[in-house]
Amino acid sequence: MQTYHANATTNASHRAFFQANKNRLSNAELARQFNVSTQTISKWKQRTTTKDLFSCRKNICRSYSQWQGNLVVCIRNLTQ
Repeated sequence: MQTYHANATTNASHRAFFQANKNRLSNAELARQFNVSTQTISKWKQRTTTKDLFSCRKNICRSYSQWQGNLVVCIRNLTQ
């Protein structure tokens, strides 16, 4: 089962329907039927999957200096 974010307006079955009807129904017709934008329809017609793309940063890099790391540890110890 797929988890959807709070603002999702389509689900996997909707997306599969968009992809299956690429040439049968216009983007405007599908957008009206599913109450989404024509851009949403276009986006899902072009994709090869029905899964949401991961929307968070893929590389989260944090680098602390030694004193910053020590400060974080000290604050954590004081607030527990």
